[in-house]
Amino acid sequence: MRVLLINQGHTDNLGDRAIAETMSDLVSETLDADVVTMPYIPDECATDLALEKAKPISFAPEERISSLRKAIRTVKRAVSNYGKETPRQRYERSVRERLQGQSFDCAVIGGGELIKGNRHPFYYSLLSWIAVLAERQCPIFVLGVSSDARFTWRERAELHDALSRCNCIMVRDQQTVNVMKNALRVECGYAPDVVFAYRALRRIEETRYHAPEKTHDAVCVYSYHELTGTLKNEYTLHEYYEMWYRLMLQHAKRPVKLLYTTYSDYCESTRFQQWLRDEKHVDCALASIDDVDDYLRELSDCESLISARMHSMIFALQYEVGIVPIPIKSKLATFKREWQDADVDWMRTGAEVREVYRHALCAAEM
Repeated sequence: MRVLLINQGHTDNLGDRAIAETMSDLVSETLDADVVTMPYIPDECATDLALEKAKPISFAPEERISSLRKAIRTVKRAVSNYGKETPRQRYERSVRERLQGQSFDCAVIGGGELIKGNRHPFYYSLLSWIAVLAERQCPIFVLGVSSDARFTWRERAELHDALSRCNCIMVRDQQTVNVMKNALRVECGYAPDVVFAYRALRRIEETRYHAPEKTHDAVCVYSYHELTGTLKNEYTLHEYYEMWYRLMLQHAKRPVKLLYTTYSDYCESTRFQQWLRDEKHVDCALASIDDVDDYLRELSDCESLISARMHSMIFALQYEVGIVPIPIKSKLATFKREWQDADVDWMRTGAEVREVYRHALCAAEM
């Protein structure tokens, strides 16, 4: 059996890489299949955290974007793109080029926050992959995904039509269950994020992630550049760092270590580390992280984790590290409600999550 796996596992985001690794393990063990992975954004090139860190650190300028400036940018973009391929046309062409000469018994799209609107690249990616795979009569499984719930009426209609062509849909939080039911009018099942099964599936040299004692508390500073426009207009960069400093004072009882799971967060952590020295006369260690193994090793001597990155906290829950979720994005608010006070036993929870996904994938063999 040959299965196509489509997700964001080619990026420098370690959460996305963990999703790809876990989903690949589940697909191969459940279906005894050869797994071929392709990028969700079909014309996107791969990035690697270690390689990105080797470059000189660059920072995006701090700016507050007015509605007028946003409108001007939109008009300029429309003028420059006039007469060119639309994103949907370009993505469908890229998908066809990737699939040329290949055949698959089924395709798995997931996981991650892959269902988006507002002309986001993920919106066109989902429509393009489903359209081309459906043309080939390839069964489509959308697994472990979530949505940010912001769609125009046209996007709702197009997503409804596309998702209705899929054989199985499993979403990773209750907010997305409601979005699928009420906004997109599509039936779906529920299963927690697939990375909850990471430790249960990949128990290799567990001792490397076990420190003799907890000597640090950890902080994952979310990239200021990636904040929504609303939050950027609420906080200057200095105010944003003050917020994280107050969180450290409130929750950290041990020396603080700065962790990160993306290149943009690494850059922000570097700048925040310097800000702490200059403004607060505080020294914090900056972790050395190039991949998921490095992250777990650095996390192992931490008692708690303050973070606005979901997968950094999913790992923490599996390795008995307390979490303080900072709901900078809607999916973090949902995660906080569902998991902050949950009783997570890595073996039991991992086995349960693994079984739900295995059950969904077994339909591909029928």
